[in-house]
Amino acid sequence: MTYDGPIPMPIRVGGDGQQADACTAAAQVANLDRENSTYASVRDAPSDETKERDRLDAGQIVTVCASEGDWTGVVYSKNGEPEQDCGLSTPLATEQNYIGPCSQGWVQSRYLTMLAG
Repeated sequence: MTYDGPIPMPIRVGGDGQQADACTAAAQVANLDRENSTYASVRDAPSDETKERDRLDAGQIVTVCASEGDWTGVVYSKNGEPEQDCGLSTPLATEQNYIGPCSQGWVQSRYLTMLAG
């Protein structure tokens, strides 16, 4: 099977100077339509045309690192534990693709409620 969707778009982190964390905002998965969806899809790029890479349950905490139209680029713990260190609380002088250790992807912004940042 050939993948015909848009090219995956990595989450970019850092570049805000020596004093700013790589990503500075936190959000919680919320606003889910209980009749139709009990999760928020995490996609490879900010588009419904791209592959779903993961699903986030209501209440999951994510780190907000990017935005593109109605989509938010997030980094999140693979096991759903907010205290996992995803390596984003230290400054990165230059902007770069996020490579782990946590998961990343794009979520429709309407499914996120900002907590801080």
